[in-house]
Parts: sequence; structure tokens; C-alpha cells
Amino acid sequence: MGGRIGRALPAAARPLAAAYLVDGVGSGLWLATSVLYLTRSVGLTAAQVGAGLSVGGVVGLVGTVPLGRLADRRGLRGVCIALTVAQAVLMVGYVAVRSVLPFVVLTALFTLAQRGGNAVRNALLGVAVGEQHRLRVRAYCRSAANIGLSLGALAAAPALVADRRPAYLAAVLGNAASFVIVAAALLAVPAVPVLATTRRSGLGALRDGRYVVMTALTGLLALHKPVLTVAVPLWVAERTAAPRSLVSALLVVNTVLTVLLQVPLARGADTRAGAFRVLRRSGLVLAASCVLLALATGRSAALAGGLLLVGVAVLTVGELLQSAGGWELSYDLAPVDAQGEYQAAYSMLNGVRDSIGPALVTAAVLAGGVGGWLALAAGFAAVGVAVAPLVSAIGARPGGPP
Repeated sequence: MGGRIGRALPAAARPLAAAYLVDGVGSGLWLATSVLYLTRSVGLTAAQVGAGLSVGGVVGLVGTVPLGRLADRRGLRGVCIALTVAQAVLMVGYVAVRSVLPFVVLTALFTLAQRGGNAVRNALLGVAVGEQHRLRVRAYCRSAANIGLSLGALAAAPALVADRRPAYLAAVLGNAASFVIVAAALLAVPAVPVLATTRRSGLGALRDGRYVVMTALTGLLALHKPVLTVAVPLWVAERTAAPRSLVSALLVVNTVLTVLLQVPLARGADTRAGAFRVLRRSGLVLAASCVLLALATGRSAALAGGLLLVGVAVLTVGELLQSAGGWELSYDLAPVDAQGEYQAAYSMLNGVRDSIGPALVTAAVLAGGVGGWLALAAGFAAVGVAVAPLVSAIGARPGGPP
């Protein structure tokens, strides 16, 4: 697989693909073990863990754009490497956590470095590989990250089975080591010139109405994430005759299809017009998936299971189309000398969506039932159709791209 990817990608993109893969492995390790480590080994309560993660999320959102602006002025690669090394150091710090206050402070700093680092790395990708290759490379990198997440989750199994502090610490240090490897991979990415020549206002990208509207609309389409991770499991458990164990299979289907289809489904989205077409298609496909998922209620276990599997497969296609179209517009509508800041704004605004999305889709599906699914379907279709005319109606920001 590595040889195939190596032949498919330009030379500058190969270390980036390796970085996304290794980062995915570390993230899979941490996601699978962190809550149990913090509660069963450190001794925090579930409420304290939840509060710490919430505080960290807020700090990460607020600090992302300033870090992106700093990267534009100081160099994307250098700042990206520095933030990656900071994540390694902060992750090691979790070994020494014994109470809630250090946990909250450490989580806030780690989340800030993580969100900022991811945004700057996405900007580095777009600049380092060039406009012609950036979408295809981003698609390969997402596939690599998903493979890494799966491998990391599998690697976490021994720690979860052992349920002992040394095993959990091995997972923590394994994640820290992954950041060191990622930083080393980023050193192999060719340095890109610092293009920011003027000091921008404090709000920067957040004052660019066209960019904010684009991000908001693509963010509404990206509500497919809480649909898959929150609404579908609840729907399976409470409103269908399908076995609850099917939820795991549905997530596996999503992961496998993401790895296999992200690159081919990104084709055709590498221009602004192409991105608009892909996003319109995404809205319609996501709407169709909601209808299929809604039909699973009141059916036999076998029929409900089949409808859920097909619905999630269709949902995944819509997800991959939305990702490709959103990525291209996030690069295309940003000034060439402010990719770090604009990618950070894109990440920050999507973080806001991640905060409110689960509550929104849960209310729609559990309170509205089939009607709620149909309302989501109508919303996805309407937003997909509206992206091109609404974004195109907003004039270019002064000094921005043509």
C-alpha cells in the first residue's frame, strides 16, 4: 500500500501522508483508552473528565485562528512542527496527572496545540503540494488517517483487556511517540516560503463574509457526522428491531468505505465550480440516506438491518462528497498569503458545529421520529442546492483571490 501511495503522490506529499497515518495511529490509541485511563487509573470522575474536555474544546476553538495567523507570518512548516512537538510533551504530561486542576490545564493546552497543529498542517499541505494536487493529496491523507485510527484502536486492545496502570501508560506514551514521528516526517516536507507580507486585523478570516458563509453551509452538510455517531445508534437501539450490535458494523462500513472511496469521490471537485457541483450532489445523497434510515423503523429485524446498512453506505458517500467540496473551497476562497489563518478559521467554525450538532440531530430524530429524519433530508437537500448561489452572491474580499 505504501508503494502504491508513493507512486500516486508527488514527492512533497509522501511525508505528509506518512504524518497523517502515524497521527491517526496515535489518535486511535488515545481515543480508545483515554477515558478509562483518566477514570480507572488517575481517579477522576466521569463528570470531571467531561468538564475538562469541554474546557479544552473551548480553549482550542478560541486559540486556533491566532495560531494560524502566526504560522502565516513565521512559516507553516516550522510552526506545524513546533505544535506537534508541543503535543508530544503535553501528552507525556498526562503520566503525572493526579487531580482535576492539572488535568483541565493540560487538556486545554493540548487541545489548543492539537487544533492549531491540525489546521496549520492542512494549510501546509495545500501550499506544499500546489493547487493542482492539493485535493487529491488531502483525500489520500484522509484515507491514511482513517487507516491509522483503525490500527491505533486495535493496538489499544491489550491495554483495555489488562486494565492496569502500566498498560494505560504504554498507550499514553505510544501516542506521545507518534507525535515525535509525525514531527520527523514533517521535517522531510520541503520548506514553503512565508507569503504573509502585511499584518492583518485581529479578526482576519472571521471578517471575510464569503468564507464564513461557505464554512457555515458546508458545516451544515457536515452534520452527517453526528447523524452517524449519535443519531443512528440511538435510532437503532430505540426505534428499530435491528440488534444493537449492528451499530458496530455500521461504523465499520463507514470506515472501510471512507478508506476505499475518498480518493475517487474527490475527483472533479478540484475547481470552484466542481466543488459546488460536488456539494450539491452531497446534499441530495445525504437526503436520500436520511429517507433510507427513516424507513428502518417498524420493519422486521432483517429488513431494518438491511435498510440501515444501505442508509449508512449512502450517508458515507454523501460525507465523502461533502469533505471533498469543502476542502477545495476552504483553499480556493482563501488568500494565498493567509492559508494558515483561513484553515484555522475553517477548523474553528467546524468545531462550533461539532459542539451543537449532536444535540440538534438527536432532538430532530428522537423527538420527530420519521418526520425528524424527513426534515433532516429536506435540510440537507436545500443546503446542498444553496451553496453555489449563496457563496457566489457574496463579493470577493478586498485583496483576496480573484
